[in-house]
Amino acid sequence: MHKFVSLGGRKETKRRVNVEGRNVTLIKTATEGCSSRSTPKPRPPSPTMRPNITFQTFACPPAYAAWYCLNGATCFTVKIGESILYNCE
Repeated sequence: MHKFVSLGGRKETKRRVNVEGRNVTLIKTATEGCSSRSTPKPRPPSPTMRPNITFQTFACPPAYAAWYCLNGATCFTVKIGESILYNCE
């Protein structure tokens, strides 16, 4: 009698035989594709090169620079379209 049992990727074959008047169960285990190496993860696509865009900068009003740019930071503005953005660095 053969009986196949699947246990998490392993197959066991059980067979009952009579040896010298005794019933003995033989178990044969076979593994299916077990490996110690992990499956490689797919790599994300390489990032698209971003264009180098440089904006013309202007000086901030002195009151803005004194109030918002602390610890000796330099204040500058950038005009994008109709918007003026204030920054400190």
